Amino acid sequence: MRDLTGPLQADAIADVLQSLFVMEALYPSDPIWILSGWISDIPVIENGAREFGAIDPDWPTGKVRFSHVLKTILSRAGRIALVLRDVEHNERFLDHLAPLKREFPRQLWWVLGEYEHQKGIIGRNFDLAGSMNFTHHGTTVNGEHLILRTAPEIVAARRLELANQWHEAFDGGL
Repeated sequence: MRDLTGPLQADAIADVLQSLFVMEALYPSDPIWILSGWISDIPVIENGAREFGAIDPDWPTGKVRFSHVLKTILSRAGRIALVLRDVEHNERFLDHLAPLKREFPRQLWWVLGEYEHQKGIIGRNFDLAGSMNFTHHGTTVNGEHLILRTAPEIVAARRLELANQWHEAFDGGL
């Protein structure tokens, strides 16, 4: 378990996000759950020296945005479930994902809820949860608290809880 507090540990938060998304690009979860009240197409991987070029040669030199990493995950047969608040800000992000939804209709799902405010990224073997929205301010500016859990029983329980809660919303696709 790891506790992180922003903005004091903004670099550590960026490192954790990068590590989790590199891991997902290499070995996608089935599915990876992404929950956020507000979400943006923020940079999540720093590829300035092309150190991650072998993972996806299409990633740009420099900052790799969230949508690019999601495309890589989908292209490797990963599945992604997004649970977001129904606000205009999130519609802009989903507009970026619309081409991916058309290309990978059985791998990418999202649901918008008027009162959704959960936050986290839950993969096969991790649960990153806390107060942080997946926006520039959430990851670098705001006072946020995150907990990274990797205990198999905790991660499995969280994944089961999400699958049970959202099964119908995703038309049984999960």
